[in-house]
Amino acid sequence: MRDTVPDKVSKPVPREWRGDYSEETKQSAVLELCSNELTPNELCQKYGISRTTLYEWKIQYIGKGKSALNEDKKTKKSDYIKQIEELQSQKEAVDRELSEMKKQLYKAHLEKDVYEKAAEILKKEKWATILKISQIGKKPL
Repeated sequence: MRDTVPDKVSKPVPREWRGDYSEETKQSAVLELCSNELTPNELCQKYGISRTTLYEWKIQYIGKGKSALNEDKKTKKSDYIKQIEELQSQKEAVDRELSEMKKQLYKAHLEKDVYEKAAEILKKEKWATILKISQIGKKPL
């Protein structure tokens, strides 16, 4: 517990918050601090902030109540769920289109094979006809 709470926490002096960091970044840092996944020093290095700033952000958001952070987290989760559902439906549509394209490609290959066979047959018949005609002229009278 000592790692997440400084020895002395004084009430912050009301002031303008720096606009260098987005609200999302601040909230993310505070959530990570509360989750105890990283030490405060590691978080400060990760976000490029001082330990004082990290705890000011914590006081800023905890002062709003935990519900402010939890609502944002729930909103994000529902957004992710919606994105996943949209991506799954897009994948299904692409899979259907791919299946249709494979059928069309198979049909095109069959048609090509038929045309090639027909061309071979016509070529043979043409040469057979030419041979017959040439042999007609060679028959003795």
